[in-house]
Parts: sequence; C-alpha cells; structure tokens
Amino acid sequence: KPQGDPVKEDFIVELMATGNLTLYPKGMQLPGGRIRFYSFCPVEMEGFAKKYAEAIRTEKLCPDLIFAPTQEDLPLAAAVTQELGVSYYHNQGADPSLKKRKVLIVCDTMTAKVIEAAKTFKAGGILVGCVIAFDPQERMERSDLSAIQEFRKTFRHVPVHALARLADLVSVLVKTASKSLNPGERAALIGNILAQWGLNREDPNKKV
Repeated sequence: KPQGDPVKEDFIVELMATGNLTLYPKGMQLPGGRIRFYSFCPVEMEGFAKKYAEAIRTEKLCPDLIFAPTQEDLPLAAAVTQELGVSYYHNQGADPSLKKRKVLIVCDTMTAKVIEAAKTFKAGGILVGCVIAFDPQERMERSDLSAIQEFRKTFRHVPVHALARLADLVSVLVKTASKSLNPGERAALIGNILAQWGLNREDPNKKV
C-alpha cells in the first residue's frame, strides 16, 4: 500500500471537501486517450495561496518574485504574491532585468508546459524552487518519467515541493470511508489507481 504523509493527507481531505478534487470511480477519458479516476481543479485561490505561502516559508525558499509558467497559473501566482508580499512574473522568456533575482515557480500541477516554460525562462533569473498543489505521480507521454522527475532531471538543483501526491489520495481512500462512494466503488477505485500507476510497487511512477 502507498504510504501517505499525514499533513498531505489532511490537505487531500480538505481538497475533496471543498470540491477541488473530484473522484470518478468509473474513470474519465482525457483528450489524449488516458483514463483518469480523479480530477484536480483549484477553484478557491485564497485558501490555496495560504497553503503555498506556508510551504514556501517552511522550506525557506525566500523568492524575490513568483513566476507563473502558464496563463492559467496567473490567478494563483497573483494570490501567492499577495500572501508573500513579493511581485510576480509571467513573460515566458529570458529577461536580463531579472538577472540574479531569486525566482520561484508556482502552478497547480507539474506538466510538460511548465517544464518548457521553465526552460525558456532559465537564463533570466535564478530558479530557487517550484511549488505545486498536486503531484499525480504518473508517467508523461512517451517517457518513463513522471513530470516532476523530468523537471528534476532538467533542473538538478531546483527543489520541487508538492502539497499532496496521488499516493496521499490513495492512502486517504484506504483509511477513510467516503460518503460519495459505497464500499464496492471505493475498493474498485483504489484498485484501478494502483493497477494503472503501479503505486503498490517500489517506483510509484511506473505503470504495471
């Protein structure tokens, strides 16, 4: 069984209670053909921003500015900057004016788009970290690595901090009965996730 982190598990429970994390016991097909058994979509930015700011302070990242890697991340970046009292940045390119400034990436989850945006931005400032809300711990298309593993491979000295992971979601489902799922649905959902992403194996990012 996957080992969850108590703090991250509490965040998962909060996400489900507020509608930011929705479960799909029968699966949901994504545009690329993948089947996913949950959806993560932040809908309340103020609460998220407080969680991000808390993680940033705990990890002592001390950024000069927040970088929103995609247009969709701008509301989150703006909310986090208000919590931290710094500025934010979106231009996806190297900017000489940012030289020697410490830059932190914030986004809801790690994707190929985020990695590409970070690559084009790399020459501008000093990346000190990346904070995301949810790590799906799944392999990228045409890769044996998860998105976070791919990011770490590219930016070897840049830490990535996830407020919660898929392993924490599974751990919560194993431990806690859900009002929206009967026992059979819950067992099937856990089994589907474990079978698809191999969370019961040593490497949680490998498919079975």
